[in-house]
Amino acid sequence: MKTFAQLLLAMAFFLCCAVASAQEGDAPQPSTDNPQVAADTMGTALEYEFTKDFDVVFKAVKQGLEKAGYEVAYSSKKRLLIETAYKKFATEDDDFYEVMSVYGDVPYIRSPGWTIGRGKINVTFEQFEGNRVAVRVLAVLSGYEKRFTNQWHYWKSNGKLEEEALAAIVEAVEAVKEP
Repeated sequence: MKTFAQLLLAMAFFLCCAVASAQEGDAPQPSTDNPQVAADTMGTALEYEFTKDFDVVFKAVKQGLEKAGYEVAYSSKKRLLIETAYKKFATEDDDFYEVMSVYGDVPYIRSPGWTIGRGKINVTFEQFEGNRVAVRVLAVLSGYEKRFTNQWHYWKSNGKLEEEALAAIVEAVEAVKEP
């Protein structure tokens, strides 16, 4: 009887360990809200340098992003960062691959059930002497796969979103007349 109880106890311990390790696999993916993480894992940012006052550039970047159709979700002069909210590019009614492959290589999932394709733009700033400000534009792409994984998948941009956003930013900054 004692060995049977020990066997049950060992099985319970093994089951608890198996459940704990399975839950570790369900851990959320690294956040792409941090521009350093995004720069390391999500592709290469485009950079552009302006010879204007930082406050003028910062304000014009926000205006340029809004003109390009993005909603600014976070902006901080102290952190030298502007982030947009996600913008939907594809829904269940669209051909997901046709829409999203324009912006980057969609991850392979066998017989996927993509429901939403989206992207957002992160802009970081760097100030230099002589009224020079560099901006770094990085896009983050993701899609929600509902059929098998039931989670968001992130992938690298091919640079098209960055080019479009940077063009809108350059236009907005150059349109500003400084006194």
